[in-house]
Amino acid sequence: LVTVLAPSVAFGDFAGFAEKPALAPFVLGISPACPTPHEVTLEVSIADAAGGVWTGSVKMMVYASYQISGAVTLDGAPAAGVTIEYAGPVSGSRVTDAAGGYRFGVIEGTTVLTAKKADWLDSVPVPVTAPPGVAGVNFAFATATVSGRVTDELTGNPLSGVTIRYGDALTGTATTAGDGRYAFTRIYGRT
Repeated sequence: LVTVLAPSVAFGDFAGFAEKPALAPFVLGISPACPTPHEVTLEVSIADAAGGVWTGSVKMMVYASYQISGAVTLDGAPAAGVTIEYAGPVSGSRVTDAAGGYRFGVIEGTTVLTAKKADWLDSVPVPVTAPPGVAGVNFAFATATVSGRVTDELTGNPLSGVTIRYGDALTGTATTAGDGRYAFTRIYGRT
């Protein structure tokens, strides 16, 4: 089910204990019929020009891989530069392209995705289970404005210069105008 396609690899000369990449890749072929996960043990022999030989074994796991993909929008338009963080059997992050798209590979299991960008409220985490691969895991962000008016409780007159503090995941302030009105705009994530 796992076949060595290029059984030998040359490295050239080494200076001391240096690291050096192979001159050509070591290639394994994996049959589509290979059950996953599947542990493979490779017996490795290293020979030098002086006739010295070293042997050992290397164990590796073979997993089937699947693709998760989708897009991010802001107010219906593609959103570039948004980070998609994913955590599960394989974890990492991707940044959306100019069209708002992203794609990454995972192995069998549940992966949780979250879309994030500085000064935006993070999306709700979205669990995705593979297999199969999943396309269309989209995140839609929206711009929202919160506004109001501050008045004197006794007279009902507007109060200007009042600082409104807001916070939780995103924090900030807004100051009332001469008519007591204030507004602030933030970007919120939805799925």
